[in-house]
Amino acid sequence: MSGNSPAPESTGPAADPPPIAVDWTDKQLQRRSRIVEATLALLAQRPGNVEMREVAVKANSALDTVYRYFGSKEALFAEAYLTWCTTHWAAFAQDALGDTDAARLENLLHRTIDAFAREPHMLQLVNLTRRTGDSAVASSLRASIDGAVELFENTMPGQGEREAHTIATIAFATLHFALNQWAAGLLRIDEVHDLITDFVRVTLSDPRG
Repeated sequence: MSGNSPAPESTGPAADPPPIAVDWTDKQLQRRSRIVEATLALLAQRPGNVEMREVAVKANSALDTVYRYFGSKEALFAEAYLTWCTTHWAAFAQDALGDTDAARLENLLHRTIDAFAREPHMLQLVNLTRRTGDSAVASSLRASIDGAVELFENTMPGQGEREAHTIATIAFATLHFALNQWAAGLLRIDEVHDLITDFVRVTLSDPRG
């Protein structure tokens, strides 16, 4: 994850805080989703160089409305990243391939690598958001991590609950490290795949041979 990013738009014209989630109407949820989808579309074209005003235009919303739902650009980017992750986690969970815990975990890890390789700008979103002290940003990034760990954990029903959670957490940390090494140009994508394969085989190897 590298590259220069523009100065953050950390404040906006809206004075009111975002609506409380439990109070959202269907119309508000649809509007919020439209804003996030517009952000993802724009980021795919110009990672890191998207302004809130552009999002508003693409989402067919007023700029005040965008700021009402997301108080800063960083909060919007973090939610866009979470949405992207959640979409992939849901798709992967439906068809985890393999007849063993190790095979299923390895399959999902490799598919996750492939997803980031296809859209490397998603890694940049983390760098663009994680250094802020915004609680909304922290909440979205935390949810993206929890979602990945839960996905990996659920591929290992043969492990104890605590063991599966520990392995899933370490798997995420290993994946995160490897992808960032790739983004920095220190690993090739095939080396990321090899590292993950070795991690799974060492961690979930059968001691009986």
